[in-house]
Amino acid sequence: MTNKGGRPRLSASQKKKYKVDVKMSTEEYYTLKSKAMEAGRNKSEYIRQ
Repeated sequence: MTNKGGRPRLSASQKKKYKVDVKMSTEEYYTLKSKAMEAGRNKSEYIRQ
């Protein structure tokens, strides 16, 4: 089968392999959300930095 285009594959070092679930209070969630917005990132990117 030939390549029909689409998104290129990520290298092994670029793939995200782990998922972490975190429970937080409403206040903690909205604090995270506002800090991420101020930093110009989404919540996941903000946590990873």
